[in-house]
Amino acid sequence: MKRKVLRLLASVGAAACLLGLLLLAKPAPKTEINLFSCGLLPVKEKKLWGYVNTAGEMVIPPQFQKALRFGTAGRAVVWTTGTHGTDSQCAMINTSGEYVIAPGKYQDLRGIGLADRVAAMSGDSWGILDMDMNWIAEPQFKTLGSLSENGLMVAQSKQGQYGYVDRNGEWVIPPQYDYALFFGESDRAVVQVDGLYGAINKKGKLVIDPVFEYMTPFDNRGMAEVRNESGVGYVNRNGKWVIPPEFREIGSFDDLDACWASKDMKNYGIIDRRGRWVVAPTYKNLRKFIGGYTLVTTYLDEYGNLHEGSLLNEKGQVVLGPILGLGATLDGELAWFKENGKIGYMNLKGEVVIPAQYEGHLAISESPTVGTVFFCDGYAVVRQDGNYGVIDREGNWVLEPKYRYNDILRPNY
Repeated sequence: MKRKVLRLLASVGAAACLLGLLLLAKPAPKTEINLFSCGLLPVKEKKLWGYVNTAGEMVIPPQFQKALRFGTAGRAVVWTTGTHGTDSQCAMINTSGEYVIAPGKYQDLRGIGLADRVAAMSGDSWGILDMDMNWIAEPQFKTLGSLSENGLMVAQSKQGQYGYVDRNGEWVIPPQYDYALFFGESDRAVVQVDGLYGAINKKGKLVIDPVFEYMTPFDNRGMAEVRNESGVGYVNRNGKWVIPPEFREIGSFDDLDACWASKDMKNYGIIDRRGRWVVAPTYKNLRKFIGGYTLVTTYLDEYGNLHEGSLLNEKGQVVLGPILGLGATLDGELAWFKENGKIGYMNLKGEVVIPAQYEGHLAISESPTVGTVFFCDGYAVVRQDGNYGVIDREGNWVLEPKYRYNDILRPNY
């Protein structure tokens, strides 16, 4: 029988005090994920895409069939005709809405991490263009990645094999791999040979033999997650075990010193970068670290809808909770919560900053992790009266709620 929905403990502040509410050391630095990029956000009105600024003004009028977010170089890819295939027309604009690459010649465009050139698709092949639309490398690749810090990018030949080219599209490491990933900060790249994964250096020499069933790119500490017949663990840039493969599931560390892990896929805890338990595996629902915190939930009904949540830092210390209906934080400042079916926001002291007043996000409204978070630039997409808009950290409308869910382009996190 469905348990009766409880109200938030008389006062959220009282609930926090009851638990000690340890506001301890701030989390380690994290990668910022912003809603607006270059101060602009793609939105769709009357079936066409344009861009609004942080004041809610439509500064690039709706005119595109499809529009992507602006990159760090201040350019965005848009489609003027179609959205894919040989009949589509792709272009690139600057933050003023002016074409830096005019539509008409290319089916797709993508930044590759350089200010003076981009990747362009013509027909079914990718090449490299300069900003005067001259080919630096003629279309010849099935896929083309972004430039790594060592000046190399992944490319796939027309024959289907992967290798690495330089900024001019010249092969530096010839195509010879079944699959290949970008070079990470450790100057190692993951490659697949005969179905198994290993790693090479920038000269193309195998420094980790391809013996793993699965392998992630190396993080900024030179660690990669790997899987073999024993389980999941982490190796360093030379292939030596840092965390032995004694886990069934393990998370990503990202910029932190801790991640979630499980040895039986039933009980979850937090480990450090040596595989030592920071928090013993006693939780049934332990989430990925986002915003520097992980969310622990305990479900109170058989439908998995009603839950109590607590936020833990990477040391395993409770920062907030348990509080009925508590959700995640992305910006590390405000966490969302659900009360009487409505969404609101509280700070990490447990103080309600924006009272519960917004509707849940359709099918994902009950997900404590995926809910309606504040992005790191201080904006959140919320739902009211069936439509979506954008608010700031004070609950002021930046974009009035008049959009459908997919008409505001959010970043992934």
